[in-house]
Amino acid sequence: MVWLARAGYRAHPGGRSQRWQRAPSVSAQTRAGGPLVRLLRRIRLRHPAQFVVVAFAAGVALGTALLALPASRAGAGNATFLEALFTATSAVCVTGLTVVDTPMYWSGFGEAVILALIQIGGFGIMTLASLWGCSSRIASGCARG
Repeated sequence: MVWLARAGYRAHPGGRSQRWQRAPSVSAQTRAGGPLVRLLRRIRLRHPAQFVVVAFAAGVALGTALLALPASRAGAGNATFLEALFTATSAVCVTGLTVVDTPMYWSGFGEAVILALIQIGGFGIMTLASLWGCSSRIASGCARG
């Protein structure tokens, strides 16, 4: 009976014969989670292309939020929402377009955020290029055996 307890089972209370039930898992305990957990559970990605779009949007949203912080701007105040959004989108897309002078407008923290977004965008481009190359090689029958 000890081995059942170690394997995550517990005795069911009541009754003459002890029945052993599997203890609830962590995922079963978090089913009632907060609004973020419910939102993430509602999003069901059915195709890998949907994951790419969601990851792109998440990167832009996170970058916009970080660039809108007062610590991201070199001067007093914080960046406007459109400046932060355009800069984050441009960095993730790896286009290099800006609406402000980057070294003068953004602080060291803001420049680090932009650099991280450029790196994330570069990883995305390389991943998509690799997937495209592998899929075209397989489709053309040139796959190595």
